[in-house]
Formats: sequence, C-alpha cells, structure tokens
Amino acid sequence: MMSYRLFAIVCFLLITPDMYGRDPISGDRYELLSGVKIDDGYKYSGITDGDLKRSAPAKFLAESYYHIPKGGKILDISLRDGKNAVFLSRKGFNVSGLDISSESIKKATALAFEFGVDINFIQKSVYKFDPGKKSLDAIICFYFERMDLIPRLMSWLKPGGVLILEGRGEWLKLFKDHRIVKYEESGIGEKNRSSIIVKKR
Repeated sequence: MMSYRLFAIVCFLLITPDMYGRDPISGDRYELLSGVKIDDGYKYSGITDGDLKRSAPAKFLAESYYHIPKGGKILDISLRDGKNAVFLSRKGFNVSGLDISSESIKKATALAFEFGVDINFIQKSVYKFDPGKKSLDAIICFYFERMDLIPRLMSWLKPGGVLILEGRGEWLKLFKDHRIVKYEESGIGEKNRSSIIVKKR
C-alpha cells in the first residue's frame, strides 16, 4: 500500500506543472506509457477516455515487446506522435524515431520531454536513411505498407533481431522463408489489419 507521504509526492509531481511549463501527466496516462503502477485510488479528471486511448502504445507492441532483446537498439519507422517510441524507451531500450514529417517529429519530441526519456529523432525519408547493416536489434513500424523495403529492413537487423510490423499485408506469404515469432489478424473489411513479429536467423 502506498504511504501517504509517497502518494503526496507522486501527486505533486504528476499534477503540478513544473518550472519548464510542461502539462501535468495524469496517473492513467503515466501508467499507460511507463508501465509504472499508480495507486488504484488515484484518478485525474482532466483527461478524457479518447485522450487515454491516443496516449497508449499500440496494443500488439505493448503485449509483445519482450521479444526484443533486452536493452536493444530499436528503430521506430513512421513514428507519428511517438507513443510507441516513448513506451519502448521507458522499458529501457535505446530508441531512434524516424519520420519524414516535421509535425510528427514535433509531437514525438514533446511526448518524450513529457515523460523524461531520451530518444534520437530523425526527420528523413526511410528511403534515404541507412543505419548500416546488422546494426539494430529491432525495427518497428505500424500501419506499414512499403513491401519493397522489407529486404532492406531485414539487412539492418542483427542476427536474432526482430522486425515488428502492423498493417495490411500478406505477411505469412511474404515471410514464408523467415522465422515467424507471432502473428495476429484483427478488424473487418477496410479496417482489417495484421500484425507480425519476424526474427532474423
């Protein structure tokens, strides 16, 4: 049971805007991205259910990140608002986020600052980016549709590294010659998508 003194400190840190002008982090929002459990009785009314949903990492990633080598070097491609990158950074991974959009980089940077994590953000097209062969422990990309990039992405992974993808693609056929660690399908019709984790041999 959390002591009153510790609870008061947590409330002060999470509810009170700091000297740098950051918005307060709600208990629910903090727990979603950090994995740090806040006292069950603590609720913050200044954030909506919709906000909480948008703040959470991708469900498939949150349930599967343990397949990534511990403390590994990760590249998040098309990071959007950065919630997946921040989630992984909070878990102790060395994360870089790649996106061609300056707006995405701006949002992701703000989220990383809010949660106090250090992420290397890179504004560049994935077609013009090259971290080097066998340099990464994991690559993640959600709503991925660039099938022509698969061979290149696999070349960036170290042996034993994992590729985590989610989007509309015939993953099982595409990766028939690779080791598939996990595969899921969800949604119906145009909203149908599949998620996969592939491990490099």
